[in-house]
Amino acid sequence: MSPLEDKVLFTVSTMFGAFIRELFKTEAGGEWFMDESDPNATFVVLNYEGRAYPFASVCFEKIVNNSDISACRYFELALSNFEA
Repeated sequence: MSPLEDKVLFTVSTMFGAFIRELFKTEAGGEWFMDESDPNATFVVLNYEGRAYPFASVCFEKIVNNSDISACRYFELALSNFEA
């Protein structure tokens, strides 16, 4: 893959991940956290009740490595952690 393709895939994954994070935040709550400990590999997760949800990483894995991964299923499982 070329550097441009890598950048596009990263951007698309980040956009989809941000959308899913906002849906989760609306449904359950939470706070965005940007890990900048490595300036060359920053990433954003949603922290909620002591857990971190890397929605963009899930999207990236689906697009790049494993089409069987379901971002929707990951979202549902994340929400089910907090349902009564």
